[in-house]
Amino acid sequence: MSSHPSNPKPILLTVNGEPHRHQGSGTLTALLAEMDIGSKPVAVLINDAVVNDKDRRRARVKDGDLVEVLIFAGGG
Repeated sequence: MSSHPSNPKPILLTVNGEPHRHQGSGTLTALLAEMDIGSKPVAVLINDAVVNDKDRRRARVKDGDLVEVLIFAGGG
């Protein structure tokens, strides 16, 4: 009988130029939540491809992906 780890294997990514170990399910939504971004207005690229808002819930990340998260900030 094989045993399964209680935590999934981390997904190794590069996020905004920095190494990142994603401990979640591999969805973009989980990654953004893990980064404490949640529902903030952001633009996201995975491997230089823009992820539209409507596709965000279906988008997934995998080992080696390059992710860019651009947070929109108000100001004046």
